[in-house]
Amino acid sequence: QKQAFERAQKSMDIWYAHWGTMTWLLSSPPPDNSEGAREYSEGGWTTFEQAVCSAGKLPVYCLDMGKFSGGGAAQKFEKREWRVKYRELFAKEGTRDQNPTDAGLKPMIEGTIRPPLASEAFKAELEQKQLTAPQDRSLLSALYNQVTRAMLGSASKLSYSQLRWSASDFKNFGGALNQFAGNLETLGLSRAGLDDAGLEGWCEALQEGAMPKLTSLKLDWNPYTDLGCTALAAALQRKAMPLLVDITMDGSKATSQGVEAVRAARPGLEEGSPLNVSLSMRLAT
Repeated sequence: QKQAFERAQKSMDIWYAHWGTMTWLLSSPPPDNSEGAREYSEGGWTTFEQAVCSAGKLPVYCLDMGKFSGGGAAQKFEKREWRVKYRELFAKEGTRDQNPTDAGLKPMIEGTIRPPLASEAFKAELEQKQLTAPQDRSLLSALYNQVTRAMLGSASKLSYSQLRWSASDFKNFGGALNQFAGNLETLGLSRAGLDDAGLEGWCEALQEGAMPKLTSLKLDWNPYTDLGCTALAAALQRKAMPLLVDITMDGSKATSQGVEAVRAARPGLEEGSPLNVSLSMRLAT
């Protein structure tokens, strides 16, 4: 029995990270078991659970059930026409590129996806968490490194939107991309809540040679300004994302001056379409 348990432990990441499974984060203890219960954010295994399901799964497959309102959902599904309507909405939500609707998933998705962390950053975070068996720390660190490398390292396209990340979260995300995103070709951060502090933190973390195969970066519909553009220009100057070809900034608060700073960071950057508030740039190949 002990040997079977130890074998199962080595593949525990599959339960949480596999794209064919749905992870329900039980962030609130059951009503009849709340006294003395450990907070979800304090546990080592729960930290691992949320970290690996955030690494590459679609938001609709990583739900915070602590935010679920059974009464509200029941009222919406009482009538047949509502059941049909919301069945269609649930189907449309099955992509990271779709904004969550009010079909019952939105409150359970918002704020659930955490930024992937570099191995050492996750290990440091795990040191602050509680574990019934302290020896599980090394197991969880190894599993996290294994699954995150497999998911991010094999991805050619990643897209994140509707995030509630802080500047430090975006910086941690940059650190993870340094380590794991060796095959990434397209990165979408449209409507990701990326302001100047977030863009600065993300760019600061990117090292020379980061994301060596990235050709397309989508930064549309975010509130960053020319300050964020300056940080992006600095990252390009130190040769992060060396094969980057396309950058889109439609709907940002950047001006043509900020775009020119990005353009000047790479020799041969040529104009794609007229520069205005809706911006499109193309790097010369």
